[in-house]
Amino acid sequence: DSAYAPWREMLLAGFGFLPHLHPASLTEQLSDHLRQHHPNWLIHLPLLGDLLSLPIADNEITRHYDPQVRQRALFSFVGEWLKHLVTQSPPAQPLQVVIHDAHHLDDA
Repeated sequence: DSAYAPWREMLLAGFGFLPHLHPASLTEQLSDHLRQHHPNWLIHLPLLGDLLSLPIADNEITRHYDPQVRQRALFSFVGEWLKHLVTQSPPAQPLQVVIHDAHHLDDA
């Protein structure tokens, strides 16, 4: 859970959510935001629940993921989200991404 803490803060800030919201409120706001702005990302909502420590039930797709596939799908989604932040026009706010100790990201 703590391994995702830096991503959690960045994701919440990127979506414009306050980190201290009640989990049910945050889940509802996140779901509404995706439905309105990124409906193709709704399938990832349970994975975002993992990342944000929110109790979001699996859907028909994510329910069949084993832990390794689930983690790969989550990382793939976060990459897609970062690409969206970098390429949106005009940007909602300045963005700087710094990956400290990136050598730890390698599985080797």
